[in-house]
Amino acid sequence: MGSLDDLAADRNAAWAGAGLSRTLREFTGPQEPVTRIDGRRLLLFASSNYLGLATHPGVTGAARAALEVYGAGSGGSRLTTGTTDLHTGLERRLAEVFGGDGHEDAVFFATGYQANLAVLQTIAGPDVTVYSDSLNHPSIIDGCRLARAVVRVFPHDDLAALDRLLGECATPHALVVSDGVFSMDGDLADLPGLVAVAERHGAWTMIDDAHGVGTLGPTGRGSVEHHGVRPDLLVGTASKALGGRGRFRGVLVDGRHAAAQSGTRVRLLHGTFCTDRRGCVGRGRCPRRGTGVGGHAPRQRPRVRDVAGCSGAGESDHPGSGR
Repeated sequence: MGSLDDLAADRNAAWAGAGLSRTLREFTGPQEPVTRIDGRRLLLFASSNYLGLATHPGVTGAARAALEVYGAGSGGSRLTTGTTDLHTGLERRLAEVFGGDGHEDAVFFATGYQANLAVLQTIAGPDVTVYSDSLNHPSIIDGCRLARAVVRVFPHDDLAALDRLLGECATPHALVVSDGVFSMDGDLADLPGLVAVAERHGAWTMIDDAHGVGTLGPTGRGSVEHHGVRPDLLVGTASKALGGRGRFRGVLVDGRHAAAQSGTRVRLLHGTFCTDRRGCVGRGRCPRRGTGVGGHAPRQRPRVRDVAGCSGAGESDHPGSGR
């Protein structure tokens, strides 16, 4: 039997041979337009700190103040001893700011990857078919794989194909999932068309707007505001334009605790981050310049179920997530 070192060397060689090797870049300062990377002073075009809020005095000052009150550790998971008034206050404010059109609840997760996995495993199941854009983020792809649901992938932004696939749906419920802004290509999803197709078939919609929040819309609420649409589930992030870490999920139904139980195996962020994020959404704007699916019952908003024990993968034809 070969050694672990030999196995690792073989795997690394295979990755290198396929052109998949990546080299970490070392930052020795904040991610600003001009920063130091690997000891060199360079222009930075690849950061997600779109609005420069990661170094905004109001954000960093709130973080320092929270450290003095709450300390640095969470003390436990959100389900045990890790939920503070900062978490719940932030979630209420996120629901108000991003849910003025009816999103009545919000859950704050430690990472975007965790949020998408938790939401998809909570909503999807054997009675739900998930329809996913072929260029969706890998966190959505992994969430689809882990959910106990049939997954159908439609070609990128091909609403005619989506319409045809929804017409063939054989489960009682359907969920259409798409990025709002596709980060690798930079294009916007046709959200008005996508929502219209989904509603025509009685399907729910979930939009991951990680790259839209803070950059699109008259008040920075993202591609949903930019297009004037209302998805059933909205996933946004604080780790890009808002200059920190963490992801939030807004829903039109009661379901915070079921989703949290599914998604908080990893501890959520402590009060430091929650405080500075509340500063970013405190004034309600970013501080910057018919018939059921396949003949089934009529469309209803998704009721979040407790699927904390769900780990089985459903049928899936989603392409790999090696982007």
